[in-house]
Amino acid sequence: MSFLTIFVQVLLAIFSGIIIDSFGELRDRHAEITSHLSEQNHLLAHEVYLRYVDFFVFLQSSERAGLSDLEEYLHCQVKTGSSAWLPYRMTLDLREGSHRASQAEEQQMNERMREDMWGCHKRLEDVTVRLEGVERRIEASMLDDRPSEVASPARRRTNTGIDAAERSPQGNVQSRLMRLERTSEERWSALEDQLDSIRELLQESLARSSTPQTRRTNSPQPLRTNSPLTLRTNSPQTLQ
Repeated sequence: MSFLTIFVQVLLAIFSGIIIDSFGELRDRHAEITSHLSEQNHLLAHEVYLRYVDFFVFLQSSERAGLSDLEEYLHCQVKTGSSAWLPYRMTLDLREGSHRASQAEEQQMNERMREDMWGCHKRLEDVTVRLEGVERRIEASMLDDRPSEVASPARRRTNTGIDAAERSPQGNVQSRLMRLERTSEERWSALEDQLDSIRELLQESLARSSTPQTRRTNSPQPLRTNSPLTLRTNSPQTLQ
């Protein structure tokens, strides 16, 4: 008697577990279907299915000779009752794909711009180092010429012939040094202006790249020119 009682309890537990699992699976399926129906890109979430109806009417009313290869293929699929060509639960959103492609292109462009700006920054650093070296050499040459300037009056006092011979080369050297100093100062100021403008451009490019891009909030239109379902303008609009 006890064995029979245990056997009945085990059977009841098995059947109750099977029933609970079945109801849980049905509940999960219902939740999945409800979530897909509530999505904005779902085929039946908005009035996108009317475009499919218009396309079916267009295929039925048009002549076979006037259809393209893709339209003829879809016409055969519709006649045979096949639904393999339809998007699975979700509509085709070409605008979202184009928006993603434009975002990728903008990101690549920003990366290329950053690389170019980095190269310009390196070149400017090299130019700055070279100009600093030129400035140091000019200062060293000016320091080397000062003893000759001090010694020239003594030479003029002792030997007027040597003074007359050495005066013109020294004046030429001084004039050249002055011209070189003026040109170096002008170039340095021009380089500083260029550096300021490049810094402004870098700040503007970084500010543009850091700003988030606005996303489109309008409902997607599933069927466009490049989609598998090409709707023509001369197609019938609704079913009578």
